Amino acid sequence: VSSTLVAITGAWSGAVIVDVPPAFAALLAGRRFGLDPVRVGDGHIAEALTELAIRIGADLETRLDPPCRCSLPTTLEHRDPDAAPPGTAIVRDLCFEVELPTGSARLRGLVAERDAPLAAAREAA
Repeated sequence: VSSTLVAITGAWSGAVIVDVPPAFAALLAGRRFGLDPVRVGDGHIAEALTELAIRIGADLETRLDPPCRCSLPTTLEHRDPDAAPPGTAIVRDLCFEVELPTGSARLRGLVAERDAPLAAAREAA
């Protein structure tokens, strides 16, 4: 799985993570750069996923109470697709099924909130 993370800090603190399988990542990068997916390199894939994560993060940022800022994106190597970044909890898990020439694939967008378990415990008390 190829993953990119954009952290959001400010009035709300957390991250947006975009996960896609390698074949879908190559297809996205190929379309973004006008290349055959078999010809794209790791740099193309990282840049295409970075752009996607930035767009999702910026959209989320506009929906949050100000002030909030998006970080520069980070490409994550060998990330456990079900694990939240340290100190966060997954609060939204959005999956989109996409048909590829080689079969179907899932684009997954995760929203992780910092200290979400603490917030949930405070609300329950």
